[in-house]
Amino acid sequence: MEIKVIQAIKLDTLMCFEIELQIDDYETHDKIMISTSLPEITISKKGEYYFATFQQFRDHLLDFGIGLKCAGSLLNVCQSHLASYTEKIYIINLGEQAKSDNLVSIFDYMDLDKFSYTLEQEEFYKKWITSLE
Repeated sequence: MEIKVIQAIKLDTLMCFEIELQIDDYETHDKIMISTSLPEITISKKGEYYFATFQQFRDHLLDFGIGLKCAGSLLNVCQSHLASYTEKIYIINLGEQAKSDNLVSIFDYMDLDKFSYTLEQEEFYKKWITSLE
């Protein structure tokens, strides 16, 4: 079990605060598990792939009006299938191949003012794939 402390923001008041994530990546489970407890909610998501599980977790927080200020909340990120069991993702740009120097942790701090849902990230990914043709 690993603990990560990341910045979060209440989207209605723009109040920033720290959130503690408990991450269990196959040490005691056969799947990745990400969870947190806040005064108003407790969220726990479990899945096979790291980024997909994070996306479910992040979307649930967004439904409660809480954004996570980390790379996994960017619109333009994706995960290589080869890295699906790790917390590494690529920051991608239209018309450019994914590059190793754009490889970051899902949890790396990003000073964001827009927070993307999974569907928006998937739509950007499709545009990115098309832009490479």
